[in-house]
Amino acid sequence: MSMADLLKNKPFFYLCVPALAAGLIGIFPAQFLAIAPPCLFSAVLHWDHCWGCGMTRAGLAILAGDWSAAWRFNPLSWIVFPLLAVLYVQAWHNWYRTFSQPSAAARPLSSSSLDFNA
Repeated sequence: MSMADLLKNKPFFYLCVPALAAGLIGIFPAQFLAIAPPCLFSAVLHWDHCWGCGMTRAGLAILAGDWSAAWRFNPLSWIVFPLLAVLYVQAWHNWYRTFSQPSAAARPLSSSSLDFNA
């Protein structure tokens, strides 16, 4: 199957690609936390966890399927990450619509557009 065929297949882009990306990211959240850079605010202000770190850890917990840990890290993650998922799907939809329609230069000229007597 060529790339052009995949671009024409809407269910592939709307379902398979985001699911594959979320699956791959969901497999490795613990490894991401191990190599993540230290938090500047926590280091300078001597905080245990800043709100941004909590949201990052909550997002990784959601990707791993641990909703209770996500709630402990940051309760707003239950609102933020589903909204981000909706925005992600909308962005994929807009990207697909933009690139799946032929441009005006690629469309054949109609006979009405070649009316030189006007």
